[in-house]
Amino acid sequence: MHGYPRIDRLYDMHPWELIQDPHFYTKEYQQGHLDFLKSKHPYPIYMIEQYPEIPASVRYPIEEAKALAGRYLNFTSTFCYMAASAIMEGYDKWYVLGFDMDQGTEYEYQREEAFKWIGFARGYGVDIYIPETSGLFVKRLLYGYEGIPMIGRQLIEVHQKQYRRKQQEAADQMNKWLGILEERKRSVTARRLVEEATNKVIEYNLEVAANEGAAKALAFLIETSDLKEVYPNLDNPALKPAED
Repeated sequence: MHGYPRIDRLYDMHPWELIQDPHFYTKEYQQGHLDFLKSKHPYPIYMIEQYPEIPASVRYPIEEAKALAGRYLNFTSTFCYMAASAIMEGYDKWYVLGFDMDQGTEYEYQREEAFKWIGFARGYGVDIYIPETSGLFVKRLLYGYEGIPMIGRQLIEVHQKQYRRKQQEAADQMNKWLGILEERKRSVTARRLVEEATNKVIEYNLEVAANEGAAKALAFLIETSDLKEVYPNLDNPALKPAED
């Protein structure tokens, strides 16, 4: 459905009741997904069970995968199931493409387990390529040789939470004054107070932006305190190197 030049197998590890739910696949690129699954395919589709409605469906070997995972590995995303399959089938070269699991997305909590499976596979001797643009590509400075945190992450996080709290308080006040502004605009007797409400909205909007900027700056410091190499956004003209 995404125009890939070749598909060897697919994974859809969602429960059948969700796959059938018309409200589950809501994004534009997901439309028609169930009909797509039900059509004939020359490759297997690994799923929780083998479903008669889906001719290409194959039951995922969960028992073998759990035995491989042991006590210390879990399955928090489709990536983990795919990783277990690749190890069990003896693939010794992986290209991990299309998996970002970036911070601030619904997949953020899944990253930790993905890292564990990547490390586990490397212990099996698998050669793994991850592009530098991927959220799973994390490069850190060498502790002691290239950097030592001079301020603890916990302290930064305390300040970051304070700014986030102030940001939310300012947002609440801004929304409150937006409501007052709309009411005053509709009232003839309150027209002289419209300017006051407008100024309040502007004031709290600026406060929201200021606290958001502070929180983002502290997020940068948190990454630095973890010895993560942080690269500037070179798409931003202000951050591009000056030309000679």
